[in-house]
Amino acid sequence: PSHAVEIRAMAGLLLKNNLRRRDTLQLETIAFFKGVAGAGVLQALSDGNSLVRGTCGTVLATLAYRLGSNL
Repeated sequence: PSHAVEIRAMAGLLLKNNLRRRDTLQLETIAFFKGVAGAGVLQALSDGNSLVRGTCGTVLATLAYRLGSNL
């Protein structure tokens, strides 16, 4: 269903915005990405829908930027 793609893309954008808004990333957030969320984001890179893949790339770029600024 096309709604599922839209919902997944919106969830990714909400995730990206939450990552951007935080002043610092707590260790729990980093651990969460190393576990459950990170696996899901990496799996989405091979999704058949370009909207989901693009959103995934945006989330990964934001995470990489934020982790680089917190190290």
